[in-house]
Amino acid sequence: MNREEIRRRFTFRTIRLGEAQQAAEIEQICFPPNEACPPDMIFARVAMVPDLFLVAEDRETGKIAGFLNGIATDEAKFRDEFFSDSGLYQQDGKNVMLCGLDVLPPYRRQGLARALVEEYSRIERQKGRQRLVLTCLDEKVPMYEKMGFRDLGEANSTWGGEKWHEMDLPLQEHVPEGAHDRIQELPYRIRKARPEDLEQIMEIYAYARAFMASHGNPNQWGPNQWPPRELIEEDIRCGDSYVCVRRRDAADCACESNPLAGTASDRAGENENPAATSEEILGVFYFVFGEDIEPTYRLIEDGAWIRDGAYGVVHRIASGGNARGVGRFCIDWAYRQCHHLRIDTHTDNKVMQNLLGKMGFTHCGTIFVHEDNDPRLAYEK
Repeated sequence: MNREEIRRRFTFRTIRLGEAQQAAEIEQICFPPNEACPPDMIFARVAMVPDLFLVAEDRETGKIAGFLNGIATDEAKFRDEFFSDSGLYQQDGKNVMLCGLDVLPPYRRQGLARALVEEYSRIERQKGRQRLVLTCLDEKVPMYEKMGFRDLGEANSTWGGEKWHEMDLPLQEHVPEGAHDRIQELPYRIRKARPEDLEQIMEIYAYARAFMASHGNPNQWGPNQWPPRELIEEDIRCGDSYVCVRRRDAADCACESNPLAGTASDRAGENENPAATSEEILGVFYFVFGEDIEPTYRLIEDGAWIRDGAYGVVHRIASGGNARGVGRFCIDWAYRQCHHLRIDTHTDNKVMQNLLGKMGFTHCGTIFVHEDNDPRLAYEK
């Protein structure tokens, strides 16, 4: 199954206390007796650290199809005591020692194990964890390497009387090495849009409509000249419109390579005087964050959102075409404000779809917006 099919079939969530017995039974099915953790260890782990016990629930049966669980710690190396002593758990531990990836036989060879690892990694990365660490037998090393784990050699483990490999997955290496640094090196910054920016903003949207039409996407904004001026004025009044800017002399901009520097001064009420520095607006977008913040996202078809809870939303993102990497820079900034971002785009907008894929977003399904009847592809990260 591909990722979309897996999302449609399974719900990924934290284990419930009443499911400890079910998890213990799955452990006995998935591992031989000398390797399986006994039920009391599973019960203790569920009771002590349920937030580190991720399950995949079959939507059709309501039963657990598989799970991945672990213990957070500041320790760097795996030891067998992590299996047996849940008291080693450190809430703010920088690493997670994985104690078991279990997938029931009917669900194997369908991509569920990989999906569990990907979802677990995403959640723990957002908590600031640095590494996932596990042990596995020799024949499982290739499988975990395909998931991004590194083989660290023989483990300090004699669990079940076996010889084990120790492997780890750095949680900050899911983007190409240096890609995030390259974004940060761009001489741009983000600030809230101001009323005096309106004419430049509308020019950017006009350019974006023409760009979309010339790249096979004439229907997203073109037919109704979206977005209307009145909506952008309202965005600015509400403080939800943001612009990506650089000084016209980019060489003077090195000190602004960190986009958060601009927003910090905005929050402190120390906005630069636009007359004092000649800024060039490169792009514009709408951004908000909160619980159930976007009404059109309440109903999603052909899939499901990855997780619940407060999230950020980016809408009406556009670049003026006069600088490189503006869209990526804006989306990266928005993600770093909330670490849970949702965004949608038209089915014809291949440029945006490709960008979101490169930035690690997951296509979750289809939503519909108020301004037209065309479906939108919904993404989340």
